[in-house]
Amino acid sequence: MVLRPLILLLAVAVSACALDANGDTAYLARKLRPEWRLVTLQSALDEIAKAAEKPIERTPRVLAQQKDALVVLVAHQRWTLQEILASLERTHALHVNAGPLHLMIETEADARDRRRRPVQINLGEFAAHQKHHDQPAPALGYATGPGKNRGGFEVFSGVEVKQDMGANPAEVLGLLKASSEDATMEMRANVAHLWITPEEETLMRALLLEQYQFATRRGTWRGTFGLLPAGEGLATGVVGREAATALAARLQQRSHLTVAVFNAQLGNAGAVRQQSLVHDAEVVNGMLDPTIEVLSTGRQFQVRAIRGSHFDSLAYHLHWVEPITTRERALRLPAGSEPGTLSVQAQQKSDDKQPATASATAATATTTSGQRGVLQLPEVWTWAPRGDVVLPRGQALVLCAAHGEQTAVIICAEVQ
Repeated sequence: MVLRPLILLLAVAVSACALDANGDTAYLARKLRPEWRLVTLQSALDEIAKAAEKPIERTPRVLAQQKDALVVLVAHQRWTLQEILASLERTHALHVNAGPLHLMIETEADARDRRRRPVQINLGEFAAHQKHHDQPAPALGYATGPGKNRGGFEVFSGVEVKQDMGANPAEVLGLLKASSEDATMEMRANVAHLWITPEEETLMRALLLEQYQFATRRGTWRGTFGLLPAGEGLATGVVGREAATALAARLQQRSHLTVAVFNAQLGNAGAVRQQSLVHDAEVVNGMLDPTIEVLSTGRQFQVRAIRGSHFDSLAYHLHWVEPITTRERALRLPAGSEPGTLSVQAQQKSDDKQPATASATAATATTTSGQRGVLQLPEVWTWAPRGDVVLPRGQALVLCAAHGEQTAVIICAEVQ
């Protein structure tokens, strides 16, 4: 995709300095009528040398091809030697250097090699091998800690992925090697040591900068959460930006979450509320030992976007959890326990600095042995859509789900 412009640019750069003339080259104005019908390049050059009365020096590459390369050039009138040499340059990829004492004929590869020089490019300037960190979102809903005596809040942990950012030196060097004959290129640590022409250096720096700008491009994505009243219709899937904006204006209990990340980086934003709940309890050594769970409610917006030329690839993982009602859980005290001697104990981990909290006290259970206690536990509504979608530029993704008699809606769109 980048290779063809690279080759064309190099070809144009060499052609721009074709037929160099240094010093007194008045002999180039002498005229000759070429009548070459499938003659060898060697014969044509010998005839030009005879008309110019100047010797023609030829590089090893020209000597290797002049006996097999054929020339077809038949003119109805006399041409100047400069016009004839310019025609041979175009048809046989040659480069002519005219001096006052002789002519030098070389190939375009010879011309490039003559202009090569050692160059060092520090790829650290283009953020090569740099990493950006993913930011995974914590899970919502009930999260039970390990083992008994699970007091305090759950510590969420996610797998962190480090994405390469910046320029890809291997790709750029490969393009230059494919289009530049005999160019010497190697990597040492984070520095590229090159033997290239000024045009190739300029092009390589431009390619590195283009890749760096692509990799470090920041995108801002917004998730709009809300409810539609019963009976109102809506369009789902990929919709236009105007339709998505009009739909967002109709939502009730509307809220927004915004994520700003690099290209291909995972990021998240959330509005989360956590609470510890006594889910169950048992009597251990005369103590009421509770089983504590952490309930996380709210909204999470987690996306990974990859920019394309006309489309964006969006991987999304959304989460919406909210309590809708409460349910009762019966708790029976074992027979034989002494009234008034049971208490609630919520142990905490040794590395916690703050005491754990629990939504239960000794009053949670009756103090009469064998009787029942009641725990109030919330029940939640959960919606967790996830997937991958290709979004044309300027389009938005609309998702919906039943929420009682209403309709829950999430709109994912890039912020322009």
